[in-house]
Amino acid sequence: SGFKWSPDQKWISFLAVPTASWSADSNTLCLVRADGSRFEKVDQMLLNAQWFQWAPSKNILAYIEGSGRVALENKHLKVKELPALQQNIFTPKGYVDWDFVWKNDRVIIVSRAKEAGIETPPEKRPLPSLYEVDSTSNAQHQITKKTNKQGDYHPIFMKKSNQLIWIRSDRKKADVWLAHKDRKQEKKWIENIDVPAWYYEKWNWGNVISVKEE
Repeated sequence: SGFKWSPDQKWISFLAVPTASWSADSNTLCLVRADGSRFEKVDQMLLNAQWFQWAPSKNILAYIEGSGRVALENKHLKVKELPALQQNIFTPKGYVDWDFVWKNDRVIIVSRAKEAGIETPPEKRPLPSLYEVDSTSNAQHQITKKTNKQGDYHPIFMKKSNQLIWIRSDRKKADVWLAHKDRKQEKKWIENIDVPAWYYEKWNWGNVISVKEE
């Protein structure tokens, strides 16, 4: 995969990708010091560059851990603070985490759903809501309330304007929603955007939306 540099430019994160269909089930998240003095295999995860991100200004790497191409199971939000060797897991038992964004150096906003098997019919698969996760205290709370027919995906946080952007979708159609930092004035921003291709319930929303903060 492409390289992602830590905020202080001392570490590089990337995915080591095997050949053929093996990469659909497992890839190795790696870290290397910029001077080459240390290399570390961190964890196994899917081939999704949006699923590993550095904190805005600290050497803290968040990522979605879990092998297996089915996104409905075994996908956990983890955080690794360098130079420590250990990782902390924040996904409750019985849930899966998908797209996420750093709100600041401490808080992560993540799209979270109940765990299910691939044998579950599409119309009965759990839909996600957005949660805030404090990576220092492990305090967590739900910040959007999905309807029975729509889930909340792909959070984007605009730091300058303190606005949260996300996608609300029933898997057949999708809208972009917008809310301020305190989640007041929540409103539909863009209606009826394209729904991207998906693979075993992993949705590539980055293919249909991109927001640039001025």
